[in-house]
Amino acid sequence: KVKSIIESEENPSQIAIAFCLVYDAVSTVISGTVNIEQVTSNVQSTDISISQSLIEKHEKFYQSY
Repeated sequence: KVKSIIESEENPSQIAIAFCLVYDAVSTVISGTVNIEQVTSNVQSTDISISQSLIEKHEKFYQSY
């Protein structure tokens, strides 16, 4: 269901991390990793800019489920 609200072909995990980092109250996102590729992907999440409309869609999804 989350994949269906993502506006692009971006990695859903990266979008999730970027979404969490949108909020000033969040200074750190701790995610588990299995290998160096996941670490790299997670770090790249900090460079993703999320549109206001996507933020609103995620918030609506969160409040619904």
